[in-house]
Amino acid sequence: MSNNLSDIVTVTIAVQSAGIQQAGFGVPLVLSANATGPERVNTYESADDMLVVNGGDFSTTDPEYLAVSQIFAQNPAPSEVKVGRLALLPTSTFELSFLTLDATANYGVRIGEEEIHLTGSANRAVLVASGIALVNALSPDSGFTATSAGSGATEHVVLTADTAGAFLPIENLSHNILSIEQTTTNPGIATDLAAINTEDDAWYCLINPWNSDHIVEAAAGWIENAGKMYVAQSIDTPIINDAASGATDVAVTLHSASRGRTAVIYHDASDSFLDAGWAGNVLPLDPGSETWMFKQISGPTATKLTATQKTNLEAKNCNYFYSVGGLSMTSGGSMAKATTFIDNVRFIDWVTARIQEGIAGILANLAKIPYTDMGFALIKGEIEKVLDRGVTVGGFSSDPRPYCTVPRVSTIAANDRIARIASGIKFFATLAGAMHHISVQGTVSV
Repeated sequence: MSNNLSDIVTVTIAVQSAGIQQAGFGVPLVLSANATGPERVNTYESADDMLVVNGGDFSTTDPEYLAVSQIFAQNPAPSEVKVGRLALLPTSTFELSFLTLDATANYGVRIGEEEIHLTGSANRAVLVASGIALVNALSPDSGFTATSAGSGATEHVVLTADTAGAFLPIENLSHNILSIEQTTTNPGIATDLAAINTEDDAWYCLINPWNSDHIVEAAAGWIENAGKMYVAQSIDTPIINDAASGATDVAVTLHSASRGRTAVIYHDASDSFLDAGWAGNVLPLDPGSETWMFKQISGPTATKLTATQKTNLEAKNCNYFYSVGGLSMTSGGSMAKATTFIDNVRFIDWVTARIQEGIAGILANLAKIPYTDMGFALIKGEIEKVLDRGVTVGGFSSDPRPYCTVPRVSTIAANDRIARIASGIKFFATLAGAMHHISVQGTVSV
């Protein structure tokens, strides 16, 4: 009998260095008022996985399902979507106001699958009363009750959810003469986002079905310090009809506050989930390889806008979905902050994360990085790998090519060396950007 245990038991061990988990920049998070269970976050690889018939929490009419469906409907689409459970549910309210009083006008609104059309009148009180009657005729199926608010020239219709967390599929069919604003009070969105992120922070882009001005502003404030981004769709008509100067809508508010991680996009229909489709269309692309302008989103219809309305949107850094040359596509590709493009923010986040991960990886997997010129060369090498990858994907220009410099150890302050602080490391790169507007001049001779 052999005394060699290898004759009867063969053990093969692969020695592998521990890796640093990489931050992802292609995963959206959709907020939910209908999720159940103790988990704050669930991950789905298809919209069908969300349905009750497949063991999920949702029906085909729930806003979370509609948003996730829009994400997965794009080509290419993200490989997974996370759904974050809200604990503090919003009680949705909408205000409908008549911008003009015209006896020949037709004021149209779609709620769910039902279209409501008001015959024009020169009497505001008559229009308000008619609107209330038509909306309440849909109750309880709509889940919302209509009442009046204001008086005289300010009288308008208010739609209020019968239960917290209810979502209203509403579309303004007459945005030139009828105003719709979502005025839902913020129930504590920042608190919910913090709790969701504590449980699972492996997501990058926030999608929220309850985008009132109050909620958007609060969520944008949280996102600004979280290293993530937020695409907020708004149906608020003042965004398109009010000039930027003196306006108070959510787009101009975020623009004035220089929110550099929130992109607002206007659409007439709350249930189009243009924001979700837009994110789903672009997030699968490598950071730095894309622009968020010119994107043809599967699902939503283009918004018909006047030249003045486009001017108002652009002055507020608000994106929109319009038809040009027979194609429906997104405009702008920008965050609310002036001259801040979504692709640049995402790419810089990617560069930052990859440099941090690369350096942390060698710190964790080597016995040590010596405080020597050779140690600084190791760090330089990790940074240059990321810079080169940035050029390859198209985020950095190759001319001039990015480069990194590190100091000679002999030139570093003694206090930094004693404290083991590796200072003086710098890199230089130029963003490649993208062409959004092209001017061509030609001369034709006879």
